[in-house]
Order: sequence, then C-alpha cells, then structure tokens
Amino acid sequence: MSTQEQPNKQPVSVPPTPGPAITSANLPQPPKAPSVPVEEPIVAKPLVDSDFTKLKAKNPLMSIYFGNRIANNGMRIEDLKSRGFRVAVPDEIVTFDGKPCPTGLIQNGHVQRGDLLLLIIPKKDYIGQLKYNEQQAYQRVSKAANTARGKDELGNALKEVGGLPARYRGKIAVYQPNPGDLDNS
Repeated sequence: MSTQEQPNKQPVSVPPTPGPAITSANLPQPPKAPSVPVEEPIVAKPLVDSDFTKLKAKNPLMSIYFGNRIANNGMRIEDLKSRGFRVAVPDEIVTFDGKPCPTGLIQNGHVQRGDLLLLIIPKKDYIGQLKYNEQQAYQRVSKAANTARGKDELGNALKEVGGLPARYRGKIAVYQPNPGDLDNS
C-alpha cells in the first residue's frame, strides 16, 4: 500500500488496484432463466373485469334482476323483496356459456357488482308483473280515458276564458281518432 500526504492531515492509505477497473463492458452477466416450453399456441385476449351483464339463472323457470342496494337507503331492495324477489346466491347463477358465476362478482355470499345486487324471482311471477304494468299503461292511454281527460281539460280552459263564444260552438271539440288509427282501441 502506498501512502499519500495531504496538507494538515494524517497520511491516507490507498489500496492497490487488483486489476482493470469495472465497466459496463466487463460486468458479469446474470444467468438466463430457462425458457418455458409453450404447449399451446398463445391467443391474444384482453384481461378485463367479469361481464356482469351476461348472467342467467341456472334454472330456466327463474328470472334475474339487478336492484340498486343503495337506492332510497336500501328500501329499493326491500320493495323488490316484497314483490317476490329474493337475493340470488352464486350457485343459482351461470354465465351465458354455462360456466359458474364469476368469482369477482361474489361478495358476502351473494352476487354483487358495485351498488347492484342480483335478485331472482320465478319467471311466471316476473312476466305476470310485466303484463300487469303493460295493462295499466294501456288503460292510461286508452281512447276513452284520453277523450274524457281531454273534455275535462277543454272545459276547464274555456271556463278560465269566460266560456265559448256562440260563433265557435260546434267548431271546438276534443279530437277523436278513427278506431283504425289506434292499435289499442
């Protein structure tokens, strides 16, 4: 070892250099990992979340419905339960391909996606509710109901302006379409 003198300091020992300096050209290479043989051809596919819209009931006599578990402080789910729905369990649900319910959708023993909770109901009850809603909608827009409502509104409007002058009598009336114009008359 050689010593070097520094002004106002003790001599410092410098170790001898054992060989050439280490540079990127002479760094040791890490061992290569053995390649894994691919037995099947690799197919390009995206890694995405489970598609919760492609689920169905395992039993074809049941229908599924997503209800918002947060809406109205949870009362929406309670309302749906009172209409005949119940919370679906993962064993009752399959994908359109017939595979089991994706595990990413299972939380606390039921199928859930964010605020949406999967409910299940007998298909005959669900279709019955839909038919009832359709009948109620047709009654609200039926010819007789609309004509009566139109006559009431026309009468109220004429009362507001002081009545119908004699020269307009017979000229102002509620429109009544021909029966052929309506599909629900």
